[in-house]
Amino acid sequence: MIRTKAMIRVALVIAVFGLTTIGTSAATSRTGSSNPAVFRDRDGSPVLVIQLQPGPNQGIFDFVVNGVGDYHGIVPVRQSAQIFHLQATVQAVLLRQAAFPGTVSLRFEGELDPGSGQASVDAWTAGNHYHLVTANGLEADAAKVARRGLSALAARDWATLYTLMEPQIQALDTEQQFAQVMADPTKPVIIAAGLNGRGSVTRTLGFPIFTQPVMLTARKPNGSTFTYTINLYLVLEHSTWYLLSTDTPPAS
Repeated sequence: MIRTKAMIRVALVIAVFGLTTIGTSAATSRTGSSNPAVFRDRDGSPVLVIQLQPGPNQGIFDFVVNGVGDYHGIVPVRQSAQIFHLQATVQAVLLRQAAFPGTVSLRFEGELDPGSGQASVDAWTAGNHYHLVTANGLEADAAKVARRGLSALAARDWATLYTLMEPQIQALDTEQQFAQVMADPTKPVIIAAGLNGRGSVTRTLGFPIFTQPVMLTARKPNGSTFTYTINLYLVLEHSTWYLLSTDTPPAS
Protein backbone atom coordinates (compact mmCIF):
# COMPACT_ATOMS: atom_id res chain seq x y z
CA MET A 1 0.00 0.00 0.00
CA ILE A 2 2.86 2.41 0.85
CA ARG A 3 4.52 1.72 -2.49
CA THR A 4 1.27 2.19 -4.36
CA LYS A 5 0.71 5.54 -2.62
CA ALA A 6 4.20 6.54 -3.68
CA MET A 7 3.37 5.56 -7.25
CA ILE A 8 0.25 7.71 -7.19
CA ARG A 9 2.22 10.65 -5.75
CA VAL A 10 4.63 10.38 -8.71
CA ALA A 11 1.67 10.43 -11.12
CA LEU A 12 0.13 13.32 -9.18
CA VAL A 13 3.25 15.44 -9.61
CA ILE A 14 3.19 14.69 -13.34
CA ALA A 15 -0.49 15.62 -13.54
CA VAL A 16 -0.16 18.86 -11.60
CA PHE A 17 2.76 20.04 -13.70
CA GLY A 18 0.81 19.55 -16.89
CA LEU A 19 2.36 16.54 -18.63
CA THR A 20 -0.16 14.68 -20.75
CA THR A 21 1.36 11.22 -20.52
CA ILE A 22 2.82 9.16 -17.72
CA GLY A 23 6.11 7.44 -18.39
CA THR A 24 7.52 4.46 -16.52
CA SER A 25 8.76 5.63 -13.15
CA ALA A 26 11.08 4.14 -10.58
CA ALA A 27 8.14 3.79 -8.24
CA THR A 28 6.24 1.79 -10.84
CA SER A 29 9.13 -0.54 -11.51
CA ARG A 30 9.58 -1.17 -7.78
CA THR A 31 5.92 -2.09 -7.29
CA GLY A 32 5.42 -4.01 -10.50
CA SER A 33 2.06 -2.25 -10.80
CA SER A 34 0.72 -0.42 -13.85
CA ASN A 35 0.64 3.35 -13.87
CA PRO A 36 -2.50 5.04 -12.57
CA ALA A 37 -4.69 6.93 -15.01
CA VAL A 38 -4.68 10.73 -14.94
CA PHE A 39 -7.70 12.81 -15.93
CA ARG A 40 -7.40 16.60 -15.99
CA ASP A 41 -10.34 18.99 -16.25
CA ARG A 42 -10.31 21.05 -19.45
CA ASP A 43 -9.79 24.18 -17.30
CA GLY A 44 -6.87 22.61 -15.42
CA SER A 45 -8.59 21.73 -12.14
CA PRO A 46 -9.70 19.35 -10.72
CA VAL A 47 -7.33 16.49 -11.54
CA LEU A 48 -8.14 12.84 -10.80
CA VAL A 49 -5.33 10.31 -10.47
CA ILE A 50 -6.69 6.80 -9.99
CA GLN A 51 -5.59 3.19 -10.16
CA LEU A 52 -8.00 1.40 -12.52
CA GLN A 53 -6.29 -1.92 -13.09
CA PRO A 54 -7.98 -4.86 -11.28
CA GLY A 55 -6.26 -5.92 -8.08
CA PRO A 56 -5.88 -4.95 -4.44
CA ASN A 57 -4.90 -1.37 -5.35
CA GLN A 58 -7.81 -0.69 -7.70
CA GLY A 59 -9.68 2.48 -6.81
CA ILE A 60 -6.88 4.24 -4.91
CA PHE A 61 -7.21 7.88 -5.94
CA ASP A 62 -6.02 11.44 -5.47
CA PHE A 63 -8.58 14.09 -6.40
CA VAL A 64 -6.78 17.43 -6.51
CA VAL A 65 -8.66 20.73 -6.47
CA ASN A 66 -6.73 23.98 -6.90
CA GLY A 67 -6.98 26.18 -3.83
CA VAL A 68 -8.50 23.38 -1.75
CA GLY A 69 -6.14 20.42 -1.56
CA ASP A 70 -5.75 16.74 -2.33
CA TYR A 71 -8.53 14.28 -1.44
CA HIS A 72 -6.93 10.85 -1.03
CA GLY A 73 -8.78 7.57 -0.59
CA ILE A 74 -10.19 4.45 -2.21
CA VAL A 75 -13.38 4.31 -4.28
CA PRO A 76 -15.12 1.22 -5.70
CA VAL A 77 -14.65 0.88 -9.46
CA ARG A 78 -17.02 -0.96 -11.79
CA GLN A 79 -16.01 -1.72 -15.37
CA SER A 80 -18.26 -2.28 -18.39
CA ALA A 81 -16.41 -2.72 -21.68
CA GLN A 82 -13.86 0.12 -21.92
CA ILE A 83 -15.67 2.38 -19.42
CA PHE A 84 -14.94 2.52 -15.69
CA HIS A 85 -17.77 3.75 -13.47
CA LEU A 86 -17.50 5.55 -10.14
CA GLN A 87 -20.63 5.78 -8.00
CA ALA A 88 -20.09 5.70 -4.27
CA THR A 89 -19.67 7.77 -1.13
CA VAL A 90 -16.32 7.18 0.55
CA GLN A 91 -14.19 8.53 3.36
CA ALA A 92 -11.21 10.49 2.08
CA VAL A 93 -8.30 12.27 3.72
CA LEU A 94 -8.07 15.92 2.72
CA LEU A 95 -4.44 17.02 2.53
CA ARG A 96 -3.97 20.79 2.55
CA GLN A 97 -0.97 23.06 2.69
CA ALA A 98 -0.28 24.55 6.11
CA ALA A 99 -3.10 22.56 7.70
CA PHE A 100 -3.52 19.22 9.40
CA PRO A 101 -5.08 16.41 7.31
CA GLY A 102 -8.76 15.83 7.94
CA THR A 103 -11.20 13.05 7.06
CA VAL A 104 -14.19 14.03 4.93
CA SER A 105 -17.07 12.30 3.18
CA LEU A 106 -16.71 12.43 -0.61
CA ARG A 107 -19.36 11.27 -3.11
CA PHE A 108 -18.33 10.35 -6.64
CA GLU A 109 -20.42 9.85 -9.76
CA GLY A 110 -18.75 9.55 -13.12
CA GLU A 111 -17.40 7.62 -16.06
CA LEU A 112 -13.78 7.21 -17.11
CA ASP A 113 -12.46 6.02 -20.46
CA PRO A 114 -8.68 5.63 -20.13
CA GLY A 115 -8.39 4.41 -23.73
CA SER A 116 -9.50 7.74 -25.13
CA GLY A 117 -8.57 9.87 -22.12
CA GLN A 118 -12.17 11.01 -21.71
CA ALA A 119 -13.77 11.52 -18.31
CA SER A 120 -16.79 13.14 -16.75
CA VAL A 121 -16.80 13.04 -12.96
CA ASP A 122 -18.88 14.84 -10.34
CA ALA A 123 -17.74 14.99 -6.71
CA TRP A 124 -19.58 16.40 -3.70
CA THR A 125 -18.17 17.10 -0.25
CA ALA A 126 -19.01 19.50 2.58
CA GLY A 127 -21.53 21.40 0.45
CA ASN A 128 -19.12 21.80 -2.46
CA HIS A 129 -19.69 20.35 -5.92
CA TYR A 130 -16.74 19.75 -8.25
CA HIS A 131 -17.15 18.76 -11.89
CA LEU A 132 -14.26 17.32 -13.87
CA VAL A 133 -14.68 17.03 -17.61
CA THR A 134 -11.67 16.47 -19.84
CA ALA A 135 -11.00 18.58 -22.92
CA ASN A 136 -12.57 15.82 -25.02
CA GLY A 137 -15.14 15.10 -22.34
CA LEU A 138 -18.17 16.49 -24.17
CA GLU A 139 -18.73 12.94 -25.38
CA ALA A 140 -18.36 11.54 -21.86
CA ASP A 141 -20.91 14.03 -20.54
CA ALA A 142 -23.34 13.16 -23.32
CA ALA A 143 -22.91 9.43 -22.79
CA LYS A 144 -23.70 9.89 -19.10
CA VAL A 145 -26.99 11.63 -19.93
CA ALA A 146 -27.79 8.95 -22.51
CA ARG A 147 -27.19 6.25 -19.92
CA ARG A 148 -29.49 8.00 -17.43
CA GLY A 149 -32.17 8.28 -20.07
CA LEU A 150 -31.94 4.61 -21.00
CA SER A 151 -32.08 3.57 -17.35
CA ALA A 152 -35.21 5.69 -16.86
CA LEU A 153 -36.75 4.22 -20.01
CA ALA A 154 -36.20 0.62 -18.88
CA ALA A 155 -37.47 1.46 -15.38
CA ARG A 156 -40.52 3.28 -16.85
CA ASP A 157 -39.48 6.30 -14.79
CA TRP A 158 -41.24 8.85 -16.95
CA ALA A 159 -40.64 11.76 -14.55
CA THR A 160 -36.86 11.38 -14.83
CA LEU A 161 -37.00 10.81 -18.56
CA TYR A 162 -39.12 13.95 -19.00
CA THR A 163 -36.55 16.12 -17.18
CA LEU A 164 -33.83 14.88 -19.57
CA MET A 165 -35.76 15.84 -22.70
CA GLU A 166 -34.84 18.95 -24.69
CA PRO A 167 -36.77 21.96 -23.27
CA GLN A 168 -38.74 22.65 -26.46
CA ILE A 169 -39.89 19.04 -26.48
CA GLN A 170 -40.96 19.42 -22.84
CA ALA A 171 -42.96 22.49 -23.87
CA LEU A 172 -45.07 20.36 -26.22
CA ASP A 173 -46.52 18.23 -23.40
CA THR A 174 -46.91 18.39 -19.65
CA GLU A 175 -45.13 15.71 -17.65
CA GLN A 176 -48.47 13.90 -17.19
CA GLN A 177 -49.22 13.98 -20.92
CA PHE A 178 -45.70 12.75 -21.68
CA ALA A 179 -46.13 9.85 -19.24
CA GLN A 180 -49.45 8.88 -20.85
CA VAL A 181 -47.85 8.75 -24.30
CA MET A 182 -44.89 6.71 -23.06
CA ALA A 183 -47.13 4.24 -21.19
CA ASP A 184 -49.32 3.49 -24.22
CA PRO A 185 -50.33 -0.17 -23.66
CA THR A 186 -50.52 -0.83 -27.41
CA LYS A 187 -46.77 -0.24 -27.82
CA PRO A 188 -43.96 -2.69 -27.00
CA VAL A 189 -42.55 -2.21 -23.50
CA ILE A 190 -38.80 -1.55 -23.23
CA ILE A 191 -37.45 -4.00 -20.63
CA ALA A 192 -33.70 -3.48 -21.14
CA ALA A 193 -31.67 -0.63 -22.60
CA GLY A 194 -27.97 0.14 -22.80
CA LEU A 195 -25.25 1.88 -24.77
CA ASN A 196 -23.97 -0.06 -27.76
CA GLY A 197 -20.49 1.25 -28.41
CA ARG A 198 -19.05 4.74 -28.40
CA GLY A 199 -20.95 7.79 -29.59
CA SER A 200 -19.69 10.76 -31.57
CA VAL A 201 -20.31 14.51 -31.79
CA THR A 202 -21.19 16.41 -34.95
CA ARG A 203 -22.62 19.90 -35.50
CA THR A 204 -26.02 20.59 -37.08
CA LEU A 205 -27.25 24.16 -37.59
CA GLY A 206 -24.58 25.28 -35.12
CA PHE A 207 -25.62 22.87 -32.35
CA PRO A 208 -23.45 19.99 -31.15
CA ILE A 209 -25.37 16.75 -31.73
CA PHE A 210 -24.28 13.54 -30.01
CA THR A 211 -25.14 10.29 -31.78
CA GLN A 212 -25.11 7.31 -29.41
CA PRO A 213 -25.77 3.76 -30.68
CA VAL A 214 -28.02 1.91 -28.21
CA MET A 215 -29.41 -1.60 -27.83
CA LEU A 216 -32.98 -2.10 -26.65
CA THR A 217 -34.98 -5.17 -25.71
CA ALA A 218 -38.76 -4.81 -25.91
CA ARG A 219 -41.69 -7.00 -24.93
CA LYS A 220 -44.67 -7.13 -27.29
CA PRO A 221 -48.27 -7.14 -26.05
CA ASN A 222 -48.36 -10.91 -26.77
CA GLY A 223 -45.45 -11.48 -24.38
CA SER A 224 -42.70 -12.21 -26.91
CA THR A 225 -39.52 -10.15 -26.86
CA PHE A 226 -37.15 -8.78 -29.49
CA THR A 227 -33.85 -6.89 -29.39
CA TYR A 228 -32.77 -4.17 -31.79
CA THR A 229 -30.20 -1.38 -32.18
CA ILE A 230 -30.89 2.23 -33.10
CA ASN A 231 -29.27 5.63 -32.58
CA LEU A 232 -30.16 7.96 -29.74
CA TYR A 233 -29.57 11.67 -30.40
CA LEU A 234 -28.74 14.36 -27.84
CA VAL A 235 -28.27 18.11 -28.28
CA LEU A 236 -26.03 20.47 -26.29
CA GLU A 237 -27.78 23.67 -25.21
CA HIS A 238 -26.38 26.14 -22.67
CA SER A 239 -23.66 23.64 -21.63
CA THR A 240 -26.23 20.92 -20.88
CA TRP A 241 -26.93 17.76 -22.89
CA TYR A 242 -30.59 16.91 -23.52
CA LEU A 243 -32.29 13.90 -25.10
CA LEU A 244 -33.58 14.88 -28.52
CA SER A 245 -34.82 11.90 -30.55
CA THR A 246 -34.09 8.38 -31.77
CA ASP A 247 -34.17 6.59 -35.08
CA THR A 248 -37.51 4.98 -35.91
CA PRO A 249 -37.63 1.57 -34.19
CA PRO A 250 -38.04 -1.47 -36.45
CA ALA A 251 -41.55 -2.77 -37.01
CA SER A 252 -42.47 -5.17 -34.22
